[in-house]
Amino acid sequence: MASQRLAANIVALIAVLSLALTAAPLVKLVSGSVIGAIVATGSMEPSIPRYSIVFAKREPPGWIPVGSVVLYTGPGSDVLFIHRIIGSPGGGRYLIRGDNVMYTEEVEYSRIRGVYILGFSIGLGKLVEVARDPYGALVIALTIVSVIILAIGSALERAMNRGGRGG
Repeated sequence: MASQRLAANIVALIAVLSLALTAAPLVKLVSGSVIGAIVATGSMEPSIPRYSIVFAKREPPGWIPVGSVVLYTGPGSDVLFIHRIIGSPGGGRYLIRGDNVMYTEEVEYSRIRGVYILGFSIGLGKLVEVARDPYGALVIALTIVSVIILAIGSALERAMNRGGRGG
């Protein structure tokens, strides 16, 4: 019974890891008009903690109200940032600032990739960040293999103990 529960937990862990690894960190996971990202900094804390997995939906110009949280690219870059719109001087420009930072940036609509619609802060983002590093991925893989070996060893030991008592 315990070995079945452990096996189910291992399968669930592998499924979650596989899912998390498909959501690239603050890099595009573009699927139609929805993109996903992992928050790499604490600039939106406490609203959106570091390593949260967030999703944003593309909205047309003029449909993004002040107070919205948006994913946007840096100037001349594909790197994504997540901050809040604090003003709109017009002409398709927005004033943007992180909840936990003091500087304000003016961003043109063309750099906005989407408006925040959903986020998860369950630690998976940090796991994905670790997995992106070759050594981190190796540690995670070795940990998973170790857990599987321990589970198999434990199941074999129980089976041998039952076999010895019954025979």
